[in-house]
Amino acid sequence: MSVCNPDTPPKAFVVNGESEVMYDIRDEVIQRELEMIDEIAERIGIPVIDLYHFTQDHPEWFPDGVHPNEEGNRYIAEYIAGFVANI
Repeated sequence: MSVCNPDTPPKAFVVNGESEVMYDIRDEVIQRELEMIDEIAERIGIPVIDLYHFTQDHPEWFPDGVHPNEEGNRYIAEYIAGFVANI
């Protein structure tokens, strides 16, 4: 399994007949990435802030399906702050 280069932007493409760029973000890819993150974090002994499961029941926070809106950002920031405060 190859690891993505963080200096390379995500691949984007225009869907036929559409004018907007769509990111190639699929749940099966995210699931594999989550498994890799958990495995590495466990191996090196660090906690993981799991935003995937925290946000999965809140599509209203992601008007474009990817980027959080103001409300989503506020809840995500509060979640992260609470997590970090308890480490």
